Amino acid sequence: MHEALPYLGKKLDDELWRDWVLPYRVLEDDLELWRKDFYEQMQPVVQGKKTTKEVATAIHAWLWEKQADGEFRVKWGPVENRTKRLSHILKSRTGGCAELTMLYVAFLRSVGIPARV
Repeated sequence: MHEALPYLGKKLDDELWRDWVLPYRVLEDDLELWRKDFYEQMQPVVQGKKTTKEVATAIHAWLWEKQADGEFRVKWGPVENRTKRLSHILKSRTGGCAELTMLYVAFLRSVGIPARV
């Protein structure tokens, strides 16, 4: 799969792919199979991007984008359960530092970019 992503080219070896792209858990988040859904959500965001930096910047901008209701897609806020599912963070649109970092890392991994906290 990683050879098919134009912004990765041949830069990614199999060990890097296995260690920093394939894992579903980012920290101590609940196990959830988010990859396909996140990959599909990110296709319009990453389309036409030629470098991993462009992709990462576009995903970051998308996460912090204001919505039609004037609120950001996600925002920092206090959380009761520090091990939320990533889909719940998106749905509630709120997360603490760790949750928002986990979400960003998961979106990067979903499009093949090696990422860790």
